[in-house]
Order: sequence, then structure tokens, then C-alpha cells
Amino acid sequence: MKKFKTSSDKYRILKKHYKLIPKKEWDLDSINFRKTAGFKNFVSHKTIVEFILGLDNCLKNTYDGYQNILRAVRDKSVNLLEKEVFDKSDRNIFDGMKKSLRTLKGYFEYIKNAVEQPYSNGFIEAVNNKIKVIKRTAYGYRSFYNLRNRVLIVNNLVQYKIIPGN
Repeated sequence: MKKFKTSSDKYRILKKHYKLIPKKEWDLDSINFRKTAGFKNFVSHKTIVEFILGLDNCLKNTYDGYQNILRAVRDKSVNLLEKEVFDKSDRNIFDGMKKSLRTLKGYFEYIKNAVEQPYSNGFIEAVNNKIKVIKRTAYGYRSFYNLRNRVLIVNNLVQYKIIPGN
């Protein structure tokens, strides 16, 4: 964005649509066209991203590498992931992406296992997060049993009855 004047259309387009860049390429809307500031015609999100990528070759290379890594994880393709991380780290990409690729290289064995295996600890992390939110919003419980009961109720692990008149 720093290459353009703040009054230019290119700057405004980058400023308004920067959130489209980190989105997954296959999730971009290419069907619905709408009138958007900076464009004379109706455009889709995919068209906007293509326009933004056409502004800078380094951004395009970084975006393509990022999308290939996302695609490799989605398709569980260790070969594509290895090719993206190891073979293309010296190309014309942003320094932040180069640093990220170095990190991926350092942890590649673990990442490879995560891509190959069907197991995930996402469910456990979600439950832990829910428990922490319950504790934080309650500002503490008088007894552990009250906290335990609240966690069980929120996670639908126990049913409770409302007694009329109490």
C-alpha cells in the first residue's frame, strides 16, 4: 500500500479489501458480482483478489505459496507441502513469509504427522476454552462442585430439572 498515494483508487481498494487476501482461494465468491468502490463495473471477490495480486509480483508469489500450503493441508498432501516449504523458500516472497517457511522447516516432522494422521485435539481444546470462559464469567465459584455442575450443564452432559416454586 505504501507504493501508492492515499488518494489513489489502488490504495483505496487495498485498504478496503485487505481481508480477502488471507481467505482460502476456494472460499472466495466468484459468482456474486456487486458494485464496489474503486471499480467501474460489477466485480466478485475473486476478481478483486486477482486485481490486487496484479499490482505486485512479490505479493502474488507470496499469495500463491500460502494458498498451496493451505491446499496441501486440506488435501493431506505431504508431497505438495514438502515441495512448497523446502523447494520454494528462496523465491521472490515477503520476508515474513520466508520467516514462516523457516519455522515450518524446523517443525516439519510434527507438521507432517499432523497432516497424515486423522487425529486432532481440537475437541479437547474447545472444551478447555469453554471451561475457562465459565470460570472467567463467574468471577470464581464458592465450591468446586458448583463449577463442575455448571461445566456439565453447559456441555449437555447432565440434564437438570426446574422445580416450580423454588
